[in-house]
Amino acid sequence: MREQINKVKNFGEFLNENKYYDEESDEYYDLLKININELILSKRSLMGVFNNFIDGKKSHSNKEPLKVWRTDNNLLFLVDGYHRVFDSLLNSTLINNVIVVGEGYTDYYSEPSNDNVFKIDNNLEFNGLENIIEKGYLESLM
Repeated sequence: MREQINKVKNFGEFLNENKYYDEESDEYYDLLKININELILSKRSLMGVFNNFIDGKKSHSNKEPLKVWRTDNNLLFLVDGYHRVFDSLLNSTLINNVIVVGEGYTDYYSEPSNDNVFKIDNNLEFNGLENIIEKGYLESLM
């Protein structure tokens, strides 16, 4: 029983540089290399993650690929990995591994409305996070 309590959850594994096995869904996925600027991100989701960071709740899956949904317009909407993306934007680190967990129309995931789409700005210190969160708060997370 104690072993079960102390066991660290294994989210999945990289089988090679092109394949990933996701234990949660019991699926094999092709790994894609993308630029983080290609993702559709929600401001509201990033604000939720900001609140988590203030409470000390950071990502538990730092090495996992981001999960995206390919939209009807061939855009990549982030559905899992907001904590990792927030940390990446905050610290200007690179994330480029993603898996596409679905594509086309879905009523389970919805793209953010235009006023809720976060625009990454690599010319700013925190890659655009300072456009939605005061810079002093962001600096306090460093």
